[in-house]
Amino acid sequence: MAVGILGLFPQGLAPLGIKLSGSPAKVSFLALHVPEPWQWTAIALMAAIGLAGTRGACHVCQAEKRRLGAGAVPSPSQNIADA
Repeated sequence: MAVGILGLFPQGLAPLGIKLSGSPAKVSFLALHVPEPWQWTAIALMAAIGLAGTRGACHVCQAEKRRLGAGAVPSPSQNIADA
């Protein structure tokens, strides 16, 4: 989840806002430190990485919910009640 959030917000959307505003500040954003012709590509790539990372984390979370909902791993409270 962290890869998705870091790729999307601080490395994708924040540089997009800075670039659209026309500010010369580069701050600490990777996309603003690459040569001028590649900045838009870097912004799009970081946003895509962020979206892919967030989507992957959501798929993992949903798969775990399904696995736990199917009863594959009993919860600790069930173990105590059975004892």
